[in-house]
Amino acid sequence: FMVDVTKFISGCMASLSAMVQLELPHVNILSKMDLVTNKKDLEEFLDPEPTFLLSELNKRMAPQYAKLNKALIELVGNL
Repeated sequence: FMVDVTKFISGCMASLSAMVQLELPHVNILSKMDLVTNKKDLEEFLDPEPTFLLSELNKRMAPQYAKLNKALIELVGNL
């Protein structure tokens, strides 16, 4: 789940939604870390570089979503 950029963004948005709805501080926890085979892939998402996330997201989505991708990455970068 964490090593795919589209799922990472989805998880961030779900986390943000929960934080806004509950109006409480929260801590995100990664579970099932024993199932991760290549921990090197995970390091890119623990402290994500916005330009990396944007380029990966743009590779996986149609060009008409470029503005939406940029807005999502800016939102994730501000968390």
